[in-house]
Amino acid sequence: MSTLINDSEMLWHNDGHKLFLQINKSELEIIDVYCPNTAGGECRHERYGCVVEFFVTRFGLDCNVGVCPAKESLTICWSLVGDKYDVEAAQLWFVPLEDDMFHAWLITKTNQDKEDLDIRGLD
Repeated sequence: MSTLINDSEMLWHNDGHKLFLQINKSELEIIDVYCPNTAGGECRHERYGCVVEFFVTRFGLDCNVGVCPAKESLTICWSLVGDKYDVEAAQLWFVPLEDDMFHAWLITKTNQDKEDLDIRGLD
């Protein structure tokens, strides 16, 4: 199930992408990226495949804007800033769902979006 959270600046996707991590000495390494949208979805690009996997493979944890304890797998929300069709000129950011501040914002924003939809549905 894909959830879109519309911020005034970014559109966040909560669609089940996961990062698989391992600790190598003092370094945290991404060993795999799981994309749930193999047949299509907001993350799919005809040339690069999954844009989340493309950016995370290329830039690693530099795309992370969240904080949480390291563990073997992290479910993430992601946002692409820029044109999806010009991936080389865009930037992808991700936040682990386990990030306490983001999770609290996500719940508040999701509830607010539902209320906005309910109100618009009554008009």
